[in-house]
Amino acid sequence: MDMLDSYKIDLKGMRTDVDVREYVVDDKFFAALECADIHDGRLDVTLEVKKTAGAYRLAFRIDGYVCVPCDRCLNDMKQPISTEREMRVKLGDEYDDDGELVTVPYEVGVVDIAWNLYEFIALEIPLSHYHNDGECDEAMMNALDVYRTDVRMEDADGAEIGGTQHNDEAQEIDPRWSELKKILDNH
Repeated sequence: MDMLDSYKIDLKGMRTDVDVREYVVDDKFFAALECADIHDGRLDVTLEVKKTAGAYRLAFRIDGYVCVPCDRCLNDMKQPISTEREMRVKLGDEYDDDGELVTVPYEVGVVDIAWNLYEFIALEIPLSHYHNDGECDEAMMNALDVYRTDVRMEDADGAEIGGTQHNDEAQEIDPRWSELKKILDNH
């Protein structure tokens, strides 16, 4: 039996109008989906499948955490996840997913929620994720300080924009950049 088989819901075989299922999503789930973005975590998922007039309402409650790399030090960090999501499914002639309503063919009668569940989790991860102050890998933070250089950006008129980040030891401009700047000045 495939690890993801438990995420297939037989809509035609529902014996009651409401079916409640519970899942534990962990590293095995993410590995089975072969997703590189999230590789570990532990989430408790409660799914309520409710039969309504002509469709099924699937209500997800997801709580736990996933491990993602810190954008500053690149070490794994736990990103808390807590959300409620919903999807609607109906039986029809052919498969269709328009984003709001998933149509599953009558002859199949089964909806696979594994990928939808992954998407609900992934959508809760912020674009930027950092450890709290003082929790980043100290060696990596020291390396960043050593290699941080003077950064200056200019707009089309040559005026400086943005701030500068620098390290007192890195005040001199690399001669290779000076040569490249000459090319820009010729245009």
